[in-house]
Amino acid sequence: MSANQFIAAATTVTFPIVVINQPPVITAVVHDTQVLGVGHPAAAERMRSAPGRQPNCELHGPLFRIPSRSARDGVQVRVSPPPTARYPEGAPIIVHSASAPSVDRVGCVSGQGFIEVGFQCPEILDGRFATCSETLADVLAFATGQIRSMENKSIEAYTGDIKVQTTNVGLVGWSGGGNRAVLAMARYGDRFPGVKWYASWESPMLSSIDTGTGSIFQLNPYYDRATGTVDFARLRYSPEMPLWVWPLQGLPRDPTWPRGGLYLDGDGNGTFNKDKDYGFWAVYD
Repeated sequence: MSANQFIAAATTVTFPIVVINQPPVITAVVHDTQVLGVGHPAAAERMRSAPGRQPNCELHGPLFRIPSRSARDGVQVRVSPPPTARYPEGAPIIVHSASAPSVDRVGCVSGQGFIEVGFQCPEILDGRFATCSETLADVLAFATGQIRSMENKSIEAYTGDIKVQTTNVGLVGWSGGGNRAVLAMARYGDRFPGVKWYASWESPMLSSIDTGTGSIFQLNPYYDRATGTVDFARLRYSPEMPLWVWPLQGLPRDPTWPRGGLYLDGDGNGTFNKDKDYGFWAVYD
C-alpha cells in the first residue's frame, strides 16, 4: 500500500476507524459501541482465538455470485445470518476482508446478532491486496444495497427471516486483509458510500514506518541519539532508488519494481549508494 493511498483513505472516509492489536491490547471505538466489546476485557477476550491468530469460525448460509468488474463470471459470496438479529429493527452487516479471503471460515460475530459476509477472490486474481481490492469494493456495494446478485436479488433475499440493516454496514480487515480494505476505500470508496465503520485487526498498515531513527534493516548513522534529531540537511530524492532497497522474506530483487525514494546523502555526491547513504524504508503496494 502506498503512503498516498493510505492518506487518501484516511482523509476521505467519514466513518469511525478501529485499530485492534492482539496481543496485548484490543481497542475499539465504532458506530455500534457493542460491536467488538468496547471497553470490556471479557468481551475483548472473546475476539481472541489464539495468540497471533485471527478469530476463525465457520460461516453458514447461502452461497451465490455477485457481478464485479474484477471478474467476468462474478465473485463468490456467502451471507451468514445470525440465529437472531441484534436489534429489534434488524441485524447489522459485517463484511470480512481476511488475508486469504474465504466463504467458509472467518469472523465469529454472528453469535452477537450480526450478518456476516465472506467472499472469495476470483481465480484470475491471487488474493493480493491490490488485485483483489476491487473485488472487495463490489462486495461492499452489494452489502450496502448498491448492486444486486447475479440472480438479481438483494442481500435481504439471502437472510431468511432475519431483517437486514443495510444502513448499518461495517468492514473488518483481518491482518493483511486490512491493507486490502484501505486500498478498496481509497480507490473505490464511491461504490459503497453507505459503509458506517471500519475495524482493523493487526493490519500492517504502511509496513515498516521509518521515522528517521533507523529501520528494521539498519540504524541511521545521521540520527543523533543525544539530541533526538536527524540530519535532514542531507535529504535527497533519487529517481533510481529501488522501492525495496532491502527485499523482505527472501524475495529476489526484481528489475520491474518501481523506483524513486528519499535518502540521506552520506558522501554528498547526490547519487544514492546503499553502502554509504541511508535509504528510508519505503511503503509498498
